[in-house]
Amino acid sequence: MLKKVMAGYMKVNHSKQDTVENMITQRLPSWLTVIEQQASDQFSTTINELFQQDPNRASAFSVRCGEVFLDFSKSHLTQDLLSLFTDVASEAQLQNKIDALFTGQKVNNTEARAALHTLLRTSKNSSLYSLPDPIKEYQEQIFQCHNQMKQITDDIHQHHWLGYTGKPIT
Repeated sequence: MLKKVMAGYMKVNHSKQDTVENMITQRLPSWLTVIEQQASDQFSTTINELFQQDPNRASAFSVRCGEVFLDFSKSHLTQDLLSLFTDVASEAQLQNKIDALFTGQKVNNTEARAALHTLLRTSKNSSLYSLPDPIKEYQEQIFQCHNQMKQITDDIHQHHWLGYTGKPIT
């Protein structure tokens, strides 16, 4: 059954399918449970039936983060499947990997260095994670660059920075 489900999701040749299937199930045995659960449940119940079974489905399977609203209620996601996904995330040590990413640990296997792009999204007031000293230096450089970009933007908006012809940039 797993091969049939994997083949439906992945348009690859048989040998690649076996390789991916073995790699995933060897590293994350709980993923096999997710695939089997989804294969057995996916088409047995319609989305309308899921809403009829749970009148609070829309609020139970949606979340707002700032201006972003994610609504999973109109998919075949169930509480059981969500619980299985949580097991996979735990087995994969996802939280540890997120922490490593945000604290400047070396997570880029190919370059043996930290992936520092998360620093681009931090502000001076943000203290989500404590950063090691070498990473703080990068963060200061990023803040200086942000300040320079803001100054340029302000100058353009206030017509202090003019174009070649001496006219405001619009």
